[in-house]
Amino acid sequence: MFIIIILALLFLLPFFYFGPIHKNKGHLSYDVCIVLGYPAKKDGTIHPILQSRMDTAIQLYHQGTFKKIIVSGSAVKNEYLEAEVMKTYALKHGIKENQLLLETKARNTYGNIQYAKQIMKQHCLTSALIITSPWQLRKANRFAKEAKMNFAMMPSHYPHHFTPFHILGAYLYSYLNLYRNFIYAIIKK
Repeated sequence: MFIIIILALLFLLPFFYFGPIHKNKGHLSYDVCIVLGYPAKKDGTIHPILQSRMDTAIQLYHQGTFKKIIVSGSAVKNEYLEAEVMKTYALKHGIKENQLLLETKARNTYGNIQYAKQIMKQHCLTSALIITSPWQLRKANRFAKEAKMNFAMMPSHYPHHFTPFHILGAYLYSYLNLYRNFIYAIIKK
């Protein structure tokens, strides 16, 4: 019984470390939306996970929730810049090019937040709605808090083809990353 309690505490520890998520209140407006990247498919087209994030941003943009969108992501898994793939998708869905700000250096969630914050500062943008997949919210939320941003988090929808097995796998993978980041943070101190 003692071992089960210890394992349960170890399982929950990163969630306490990463803390609660700053959620969007639904009626607020923001200076900018930050859409976190995801690698393109091998042929350079938008991946369904990234498409879900962009669809959420595009819908909220058309509702007037924000006027600018930072699309963030480098070429991580292949030669296609995630930000460029997002820009192409956004332009096809009614977003004006002058409303898009590209961040092409980030290779991970931490980089997405740090580089997007720099872009916000350059453009005098003070509040952000950060959009990413539901399983990545906690990690992005932690990095945005550490960066002392004025922000809220918004989950994208699950891709249409995702089965419960896909969703479980995404959360497990994300949890392992949370745990790795938690251990790294402890060691770093």
